[in-house]
Amino acid sequence: MLRVVSIVAALVILSTVLLFPLSARPLPVIEAYMPMYAMAVVLIEGLTAYFFAIQYRFTGWRFMAALSGAYGYVVVMVIFQVIVFPGVFSEMGLLDTGPQSAPWFWVTWHAGFPFFILIALLFYSPRPSPAPQLAVGRYRHLPGIILMLWPVIFGLIVALVVVSLGHRLPELVAGKSYSNIADSLLAPLVIALGLAALAACVYVTRMRDLLGLWLALALLAALGDVVLTLAAIARYSVGWYAARVLSLISSSMVLGFLIWEISGLYRQLLDSHRQLEDRVTYDGLTEAYNRGYFTSHLEKAMVLARQEGVPLSLLMIDADHFKGYNDHQGHQKGDQCLVAIVAAIKKVLRRAGDCVARYGGEEFVVVLPGANAHTAESIATQIHAQIALLQIPRFDGLSAHVTVSIGIATYDGQGGPMDSEDRDRENLAREDMDHEELIRRADAALYRAKHAGRNTSVIFDAA
Repeated sequence: MLRVVSIVAALVILSTVLLFPLSARPLPVIEAYMPMYAMAVVLIEGLTAYFFAIQYRFTGWRFMAALSGAYGYVVVMVIFQVIVFPGVFSEMGLLDTGPQSAPWFWVTWHAGFPFFILIALLFYSPRPSPAPQLAVGRYRHLPGIILMLWPVIFGLIVALVVVSLGHRLPELVAGKSYSNIADSLLAPLVIALGLAALAACVYVTRMRDLLGLWLALALLAALGDVVLTLAAIARYSVGWYAARVLSLISSSMVLGFLIWEISGLYRQLLDSHRQLEDRVTYDGLTEAYNRGYFTSHLEKAMVLARQEGVPLSLLMIDADHFKGYNDHQGHQKGDQCLVAIVAAIKKVLRRAGDCVARYGGEEFVVVLPGANAHTAESIATQIHAQIALLQIPRFDGLSAHVTVSIGIATYDGQGGPMDSEDRDRENLAREDMDHEELIRRADAALYRAKHAGRNTSVIFDAA
């Protein structure tokens, strides 16, 4: 970004230097140029002021509030300048203020903006700090609101003074020539304020952040606008047109940075949202789904199975004698073992909708939509085979390698057990079958698998 700013700064300086000798050369009059230019500046500066105000609202950084006020001041000045500018709305401008009001608005605009930037830099700090909590909480943003509004109010007062004086204003323009500005003390005053604001921006911000960089660049372009305007002497000349282009560039730079920054914040928000979703959805160690997600997923899967009238099976898997393995091998090896078990399970789950979740500790559950008891048993056998391939040694004498026990329970898609005999035996109506009952059955089958010697699978049997 520093390289981009440096290139743009070099182009601004180079264009100002190259166009300076040609500034007074007249060009064709384009009457629509001024209103289009003014409309663009008002829109850009207005959006910039708004974005700074929003940033102040959320950060409490008074520097942002002061910058919003500075750009709001420009909006007021440009609106009044275009209203009174000859040839835009009428031959001599609206409000009957005479030919001198437009150049005076230009002077107050280009003198006032750097002045308010100097004021804003008094509130600069390297990092945003919270707005001070006043006695009454709802007034905590009052200082910032004042910083945003007082330049706008001051601009309105200046505009009213210029409009009210009208024909009595000192002469700055004669016909299309405004050489009186360049020959008066106003020219060095405006240039001095521009240079002071640019130097202060570089000194205060130390160019430590992107906002400081782009604000300095905007002030540099605004200074180029002033130099070419004063060198042009007359309206609709090379310098006059070029100065307005630099003015637009100056206006657009900070707005472009703010939009880029907001886009970056939006990307960060999306990334944070994804990370939060991952934390809510996945187990941090094994990257299997967590228990919360499993419960919700199983409940929805059973509703879908009932609607479609298809079976659904649940496997409850437990690592055999895992506590002994953990105590003997250490927790780090135990964690690695759990990760390896989940990876082995995932290799078996190739059907759409199959998922594995960590139920707790060394227990895992596998949801198998559309799988009857036979299919579930086949998948359980494949899981045993995959874990056997891991060849994770135990060294505790209980068994040569890590094994698992699996309990299998199947939901028939209609709310009851798999056969009518079981349903009659348990006196369980079809509509009473829910996800908690399915989990209970899988857990009971797992218990039987452990008592059958472990490293085996057992299908739930109500008998």
